[in-house]
Amino acid sequence: MKSTVYDYNKAKCLLYRQVFQTREGQAVLTDILNDLNFFALPEEAEPGQVELRNFATRLLFKLGITTMDNRSKVIEALLSVPLPENTMKELDDYGR
Repeated sequence: MKSTVYDYNKAKCLLYRQVFQTREGQAVLTDILNDLNFFALPEEAEPGQVELRNFATRLLFKLGITTMDNRSKVIEALLSVPLPENTMKELDDYGR
């Protein structure tokens, strides 16, 4: 059977997911995304940090998370995250 680029990318995606699906893997992924400034506000980025954030987005794509087919699922998941108690204060402080 002849392998295709699709087969290779799917296998790579499944491998990435296998690595990060454990509790320890999720902790490592969170640390990597933090180091890549994924959770930071873009306007607070220093020179060079935008490129790091772009790499974080690419990593999520390789995990099959930020694909076009998953857009609505990602939005639903993001909106299901509960608001921390200090969120409104943080938003007020950000707007100043």
